[in-house]
Amino acid sequence: FEIKYTFDNAAIVTKIALQRMNRGAFETIEEVENPAAEHLFIDEKVYVDDQSYSYRVIYFDSCGNESYASNIAQTILLKSQLDQASFISYVNWSPYSEFNGAILGYNLHRSINGAESYTYVATIPPGQLSYQDSLYDIDNEGHVCYRIEALEGPNIFNNPQFSHSNETCVVIDPIIYIPNAFYPDGVNTIFIPVIRSYVINSYRMTVFDRWGQVVFQTGNPLEGWNGRINNAGREAETATYVYMVEFNDGNGEQVMTRGHVTLLR
Repeated sequence: FEIKYTFDNAAIVTKIALQRMNRGAFETIEEVENPAAEHLFIDEKVYVDDQSYSYRVIYFDSCGNESYASNIAQTILLKSQLDQASFISYVNWSPYSEFNGAILGYNLHRSINGAESYTYVATIPPGQLSYQDSLYDIDNEGHVCYRIEALEGPNIFNNPQFSHSNETCVVIDPIIYIPNAFYPDGVNTIFIPVIRSYVINSYRMTVFDRWGQVVFQTGNPLEGWNGRINNAGREAETATYVYMVEFNDGNGEQVMTRGHVTLLR
């Protein structure tokens, strides 16, 4: 977590102590002597995907005595769950508290296929702490992540802030359709699997004849077998062939499926 505090430049502050709540009581986790009016703490000893955390800052006066405590800031805990049948992500989060100003709303951002950059999805009103995100029409490789951003309205410092949640991800199970026959001289002229929600650059399809010889192989999911040896040689005979399709799912786990396809002429 990154925790930022500010105080009035006119105040005489000799030391500050950042405190995190632990089992109902605040404990000091870091102290800064002669602090600047604005400082950024980084708390690495937290489990951001498991729980929300509360923080405050204690100020020490010119005599070194403990003085005022800041407001208490409570982080956002974001969770997500995927309905595999409907391709809907159910995203919910705990409220952020407490800005000096009111919370204007929550911005939901989404990252596709492990990209570092997030794209804006929606702004949710401050009283709403859940969102349903449809992934049905979104091209993805089976891995989708989310982050929520709380937005502060006008405050007495004339410096509205924001707060990010943890990152949470859903993994979509691949959907596979593979035909069991094709007819190069007819309507279904190409043998090609139809797969959704998988890591595209991990794809490989191999077709074997009855003696185990490779008659076609490709790493391009848009390329199918046209019924010729390696798609360029002589026509393969009418027969039943064995195929093997390999790829990685959104978790990076390898998926392998085998079956038979009949070539008709």
